[in-house]
Amino acid sequence: MHLLVDIGNTSVKWMAADERWQLMSGGILADDCWRNVVEQHDAKRAIVCATGKAERHLEELAALGVEVRQVDADSVVRQGALAGIDYATPATLGQDRIVAACGAWNLCRRACVVIDAGTCITIDYIDAQGIYRGGAILPSAELQLLAMHQHTARLPLPEIDYTAYYQPLGRSTNEALLDGAICGTRYAVEGMVDHYRRQNSDIAVIYTGGVGEFVCGQMADAEYRPTLVFEGLAAIGRMES
Repeated sequence: MHLLVDIGNTSVKWMAADERWQLMSGGILADDCWRNVVEQHDAKRAIVCATGKAERHLEELAALGVEVRQVDADSVVRQGALAGIDYATPATLGQDRIVAACGAWNLCRRACVVIDAGTCITIDYIDAQGIYRGGAILPSAELQLLAMHQHTARLPLPEIDYTAYYQPLGRSTNEALLDGAICGTRYAVEGMVDHYRRQNSDIAVIYTGGVGEFVCGQMADAEYRPTLVFEGLAAIGRMES
C-alpha cells in the first residue's frame, strides 16, 4: 500500500492508495502520529508534498520503515507528470501548486486553470502542451478580514458563515467587511479565469481546497475536485513505478 501525504499550513492530510495508485481511504493526521496510519494500511511507500514544516513527519515515516519521497519541480518534469515548468524560480514554487497542476493535467489533458482555495488562494495555468506557465496567489477572505481587523483601530473581525449567501451590499460594518472580502475574492478569481479564457477558450477549470466550493461554486463550467492534490500525488507515483 502507498501513502499520499499533504502537509499544509494548518493540517496534515493523507490518503492511502493501492498498488495501482487508485485512491482509497484517508483523513487528517490525528495526534501528529503516523504509526497507526502506517500499520493500518501496511504502508511501504509515501509520496509527500509540503507547504508546512515537513522534517519531523518525514523522519517519523522513515523510522517506521516507509520509503519516503518528497515532490520537487525537477523530478515531476523528468518523470513526465508535467511536460515542463515555465517559472522563473522553480525552487520557490509551492509543492502543493505543482502537485495540483499534475492532478489537473493528468485528469483532462488539455489547457486548464487550477484554483486551490485554502489559507491562501492559488490560481495556476497549465497550457495545452502540459507546461505549467505560472499563476497568482491572493489572500483568502479570512486573511483579508484578519488583516483589516489587526491594522485598523476600530474595524471588527466578523466570522464567515460558509452556508450564507453574500452580495456586495452590506448594510452594517460587519456585513460590509464580509461582503467586501468574500465577493471581492470571488470576483478576483472569476476575473483571472476570464483572463485565461481570453487566451484560450478551450480550457478546463478545476478547483479544490477546504473552501473551494464556497469560493468557486458559482462559477459556470468549473469542476470541484476535493482530492485533486492526492490525484496529483497518485499521478506522480504512477510515473515513477
